[in-house]
Amino acid sequence: MRGRSSWSLFAIWLCFMVRGEFYAVVLPLWEGYDEYSHFAYVQHVSVHGSIPIPGISRISREVSASLGSTPLPWTLKDLVPGAIRYDDFWNLPQHLREARIAALRKGADPALREEDPLGEKLYESQQPPLYYWLMAPILGMAENWSLPARVLLLRSVSLLLASLALPLGFFLARRVLGSAPLAICAVATVVCMPEGMIDLARVGNESLALLLYTLLTYACVRMLDEGPNARNSVLIGVALGCGLLTKAYFLTAIPAVCVGFALALRRAGGGWRRTTALLGVCLSIAILSSFWWYRFIHQVTGDFTGQIQSVAVVAVPWQERLRVAWRVDWLAALDTAMFSHIWFGGWSFLQVRSWIYHLFYTVGLASAIGVTILLLRPRSLAPVASRTSLFMLGLLEACFCASLAYQVTLAQIVYGKPMTNGWYLYCLVFAEIVLIFAGLMAFLPRGRRIWAPVGVVGLFAALDVYGMNFVLIPYYLGLIGHSAGGRLQTFHAGQFWKFGLPEISSRLLLNRPYLSAPAEFAALWVLYLAATVTCLVVAFMQPWQCRVPQTDAAIAETSLRR
Repeated sequence: MRGRSSWSLFAIWLCFMVRGEFYAVVLPLWEGYDEYSHFAYVQHVSVHGSIPIPGISRISREVSASLGSTPLPWTLKDLVPGAIRYDDFWNLPQHLREARIAALRKGADPALREEDPLGEKLYESQQPPLYYWLMAPILGMAENWSLPARVLLLRSVSLLLASLALPLGFFLARRVLGSAPLAICAVATVVCMPEGMIDLARVGNESLALLLYTLLTYACVRMLDEGPNARNSVLIGVALGCGLLTKAYFLTAIPAVCVGFALALRRAGGGWRRTTALLGVCLSIAILSSFWWYRFIHQVTGDFTGQIQSVAVVAVPWQERLRVAWRVDWLAALDTAMFSHIWFGGWSFLQVRSWIYHLFYTVGLASAIGVTILLLRPRSLAPVASRTSLFMLGLLEACFCASLAYQVTLAQIVYGKPMTNGWYLYCLVFAEIVLIFAGLMAFLPRGRRIWAPVGVVGLFAALDVYGMNFVLIPYYLGLIGHSAGGRLQTFHAGQFWKFGLPEISSRLLLNRPYLSAPAEFAALWVLYLAATVTCLVVAFMQPWQCRVPQTDAAIAETSLRR
């Protein structure tokens, strides 16, 4: 079983890299969420050797010029004077399109890497610096490349960082669900999730956050099995400390970690003094490594997180924030969080048909009910996973969702709308998938439980193929666009013949100067489809290898053997 699982996991890892690289090529320049500002942050660290100052540092001349040349996402259409949207860009004559893109094909001019005194402020300087420190040397080694080539390089390295979370996710799922085949299905699901690929195949710190949050989650669950000890405490402290230097939302994990130590003490026994000391060691490592950053960001912005919305309301009393929270349309906020977590087509905020979202809403609701049943049912009824571990995963998710609810409240104050970004939840995607699997399996007979995870893999793979081939590629090639009312047009296969292969080929190469021929894109597309099918095949092979543990004792015994 171990050898078979290892080969399956390696195959899925390869599929992740192939699929991710295809997304990195398909997404045009700056189509990733906040990508140009993340890139400008890396560039600032690489050029100046220091982190940018929030509210003072500005993007480089090169990034500023690119915003006026390349077509921008739909949501940024009014950002830069003279900038153009995809919809309008493809309506230009070919020579004008090529003239706009020509500047992006050139190698970097050292003078252009300096700050643009008239450019916009580098708003992502609010972010902790660990990801940008890691990326800066890599960008420095490619300083003579064209801008799109350097962006593609950083996208690829970010994907490689994120891929390191896959084996950790496998160990996490196997420990909680007590089954290697179920764990393989969990990893295959994550690889097939299209919004996850959109989120990770860009320049941004979410890739490192996924790795660190998965490590933190695995360490917490392992502590529940082994009890509080020095090894697990140090591992949790390091993961939490590095996480706090990557994204401010790791602050939400602190209360969950404290509860985790209490659960481990209750489950494994032992002295409360020793457990308290180990918790102190864990938190000390996290605080000592990251305190300097939060002190710095508070001095500069007046807020400990430095987040834009939080800084904007720093003078608003907490009583007023609570009153606003009471008046928020939480159903609308939940809908925004859910569909931007399931499928939100890049920074153009493209969407698929509403019934697709409703289907996934139904699956999510069913799994939530199933997890609740598992946590509350008597011990005489065999669960499909360790209840204590499920509670730990649910607690991490709940603490994180509480921070999103707070962000919704801030958005209501600042923008007058209950908004949040559901793609933030991908840092906890392995915990989410394990909870979904456990909840869905609770409704099925023991012999058929494995088919629920397989079905989830199939659902996400179908959504991925549809979204990529019928929404993203047609939109980025100008085959479809927005109507006068802002609604995205529907793509029909006959539109390929309407434009003709030569025109489509030229469009493929125009906005992707790192491709030398349409055949390269076609080869990547075939590999992308093959990788998606491989994930499905690996998942569908698991039911014949799966033995789902029937009791908590069986789960514990399986975990100890492994």
